[in-house]
Amino acid sequence: MACANQASEGQVLELSTLEEIQRELEGVYQSQGRYSASIDTEVEEVDEGRVQVNININEGEVAKIRQINIVGNEAFDDETLREVFELNDRPGRFFWLVLKRRVFT
Repeated sequence: MACANQASEGQVLELSTLEEIQRELEGVYQSQGRYSASIDTEVEEVDEGRVQVNININEGEVAKIRQINIVGNEAFDDETLREVFELNDRPGRFFWLVLKRRVFT
């Protein structure tokens, strides 16, 4: 998180830096499967010309895959594609999805 190094005690507060820190933190939590995580920032004036920055984090729950539906595949059957995912799809159980490469659309 390169932006975290841009804000430290004694420096001039730039709201764009604070917003960037917030976005970076949200991205970190999302990369760990915490899509409902929320990051809120508060700026409180403590003395003339001095502020305190509070970063409030609600981590949320870790998202777990319940079901994967494969739609639009014509070249392969569902079972072949599930083998590529190394998917153990059993009703009532959570499973891990391991992709050989990450592709997000």
